[in-house]
Amino acid sequence: MSAPRPLLVATDLDATLLDHHDYSWAPAREALEALRAAEAHLCLVSSKTRAEMERLAAELPLATSWIVENGSALVVPEDKLLPRRRPRKPGPRLVELGPKRARLAGALPKLAHATGLVLESLVALGPERLAQLSGLSLEAAQRALQREYSEPFRVADAGGLDPDALTAKLLAAAEALSLRVSRGGRFHHLTGVVDKGLALARLIDLVATPKAPPHVVALGDAQNDLLLLQAAERAIVVPRPDGTLEPVLAALPHAERAPAPGPAGWNAAVLAVLRGDTLPPARG
Repeated sequence: MSAPRPLLVATDLDATLLDHHDYSWAPAREALEALRAAEAHLCLVSSKTRAEMERLAAELPLATSWIVENGSALVVPEDKLLPRRRPRKPGPRLVELGPKRARLAGALPKLAHATGLVLESLVALGPERLAQLSGLSLEAAQRALQREYSEPFRVADAGGLDPDALTAKLLAAAEALSLRVSRGGRFHHLTGVVDKGLALARLIDLVATPKAPPHVVALGDAQNDLLLLQAAERAIVVPRPDGTLEPVLAALPHAERAPAPGPAGWNAAVLAVLRGDTLPPARG
């Protein structure tokens, strides 16, 4: 009888593991503790910065690795890496997958010009204004602006476009610049040609052998989680705060639906995974 496959859970943060309004993960504590007891690998995946992720990882009962700034880089502890993948110097391995922020900051005005939209860099707005827009504390907003590989922005004037048409317009203009735009729960992000799914594949390459491939489960709620969910063996869509599903995620062929929004739904979904239970389909 073969040994059970190791479990790797890759999860989005905002409005998934973290509450949309107060950013609390407390309702997910039971599942986090259960993952730790099961010796699972929990990968945090977000548009958040490395500074934000390191702070959160220190607070959670379990956080094994993290993918930052929408797939632009990943951080993996040395003891989780395959021996041949370990860095020469002791400590976690940082794998940079996207360009530095300086290039992206310079490209944002070009994106605004190409689309005819009014785009505002969150970094330029500053931590006080970001705190007002996002509900973050001032200290948390300062960490959120320590961008290394992305340029988050908001659309100050959408020109009457609905969210899907707006994102499509931004995507096309970014592609012409050999860059990429993703839409999160609150803001858009300009990055290199990277994504959460590619970063997850790179993580698996760093930590798993062909003889012991992990059972990969991914959870997310927003459009920018699509490629992460597609890269996983099992995809779970977490409802938005109003209880609806992001349409592009709900259309995934084999995706399952968490029973509630945010960390409460995340908690129930992960416990179901650990029990071997299936969840209702996202479709229909």
